Amino acid sequence: MSLVEANIVPQSLSLATLLPMARRGWLLALLVFVGVLLGVYGGLMYATEQYEANARLLVKLGRENAQAPITVDKGSVLTTGVQKEEINSYIQVMTSRPLLVETVRAIGIERFDFAPAPPETLLQHIKFYIKSALRWVKGRFQDLLILLDLRKELGKEDQAVKLLEKSLAVERDRDSNVISVSLRLPHGELALDTVRTLIERFLEHHVNMQRDGDMQSIFGEQTDEYRQQLAALEGEIERVKQEWNVFEVAQQRAGMITRLETVTQALRTKESQLARLSGERDVVKAQLEALPRTRISASVIEPNPNVQKIKDRLVELRLKQVNMANLYKEGSDALDLLEREIAELSSLLEAESDTKQGEITYSPFERRDELEELRTGMQREEAGLRAQIELDRKALAEVTAELERLNQGEALLRMLELDYEVLEQKYKANAERREEARISEVLSRQRVANVAVLHRPSLSPEPVSPRKMLIMAVGAVMGVLFGIGVALLREWSRDIVYEARDLATIPGLRVLGEYRFGTTS
Repeated sequence: MSLVEANIVPQSLSLATLLPMARRGWLLALLVFVGVLLGVYGGLMYATEQYEANARLLVKLGRENAQAPITVDKGSVLTTGVQKEEINSYIQVMTSRPLLVETVRAIGIERFDFAPAPPETLLQHIKFYIKSALRWVKGRFQDLLILLDLRKELGKEDQAVKLLEKSLAVERDRDSNVISVSLRLPHGELALDTVRTLIERFLEHHVNMQRDGDMQSIFGEQTDEYRQQLAALEGEIERVKQEWNVFEVAQQRAGMITRLETVTQALRTKESQLARLSGERDVVKAQLEALPRTRISASVIEPNPNVQKIKDRLVELRLKQVNMANLYKEGSDALDLLEREIAELSSLLEAESDTKQGEITYSPFERRDELEELRTGMQREEAGLRAQIELDRKALAEVTAELERLNQGEALLRMLELDYEVLEQKYKANAERREEARISEVLSRQRVANVAVLHRPSLSPEPVSPRKMLIMAVGAVMGVLFGIGVALLREWSRDIVYEARDLATIPGLRVLGEYRFGTTS
């Protein structure tokens, strides 16, 4: 059948129309498919391969599992389990910029230049020069952006840190206590060394964070100071015991109380004896005062010579009064004086007895001597009792003073002992803390922490990016689809009639018949 060119109205797509189109455009579809595959393959040949280093950390109970020595009675570690916030904190620390900077400096900044290896084969030379050209173009583009102030110029260290921030992935594995660390870099060995160094630096920082500084030295100095204070208190307690004579306080107090009661009882007995003896002595004294010292054994009564003398004087004065009456007037001083003397002698004569006691003979009173002797004995006995009472009172005062001194010494000793007990408790508590700090220091030096390396850093044997087989498969599918699409589009856009049914799509054209080779219809 001859081909007739005309304006054809597009047909609706259906399987009946697509299959002939596909048969006619299979070569174009194949060429497009091969071209897409070659383009994808060429792009993969010059794409930068990425190697991935992986590691896993387990957040667990670390120091809490260590057994404390016997000297530590009570540990200060409380097991509360691993919390989500704690794991997130570790992730933040591991991805922090200071830790990444420290890791880059430990590895070496020059290793992050990613200089390509020297080529050996022809294909490697081609790839080397093409990649070098691309890197040059990329570098010039970066310089242009910096020149236009669209991007800041970064040093090599900042570039390496920025690359790690983009390429490093640290995250928690679902709801477990495992932290996964992965890093993708163009050089596998560099990625492995970076992950290994990053974990080592993180563990060192983590151990340092777990430490409380030089607590062992601090507690050690405090413990030594407490020990010196305890020694000084022991010396003070011994001095107080010697000075105040305080050793066995209970026994000493019991002995002193016994002595005090004995002396008090003896003193009361002697005081009662002294009171009784004093009463008896007063009775004897009263009897002595009532009894005369001697008694009259013989007595003589004789006339009183004073009476006769007074009478003779009165006669003489009265004669003189008669003679003076003739010489002086009545009421004169001489007569008055003479009358007064006569009156006094008359009164004296009336008072005098006519007789008087003569010679008296006395003899000793035997009862008085007995009472005097009894009184003297009582006085001696009383003096002895008073001396004994005085001694007992002195002894009582001494025992009371000793007891008071014992009480004062006991109070002072008790205060010192209380201070010693308090200081001893501080010393023990500080010693325990020092021991805990020592254990913590030892465990820190042994890297015993609550983060352990569950899976050591490992490197994938093959590049993880780009995924060439997947990209090639996707490229193949896209090549097929793109090839078919191009072939269909070409056939759809061409105004060529291949079959009789295509004539029906031409507007204004009436079909009269169909000619086939060898037949007429």
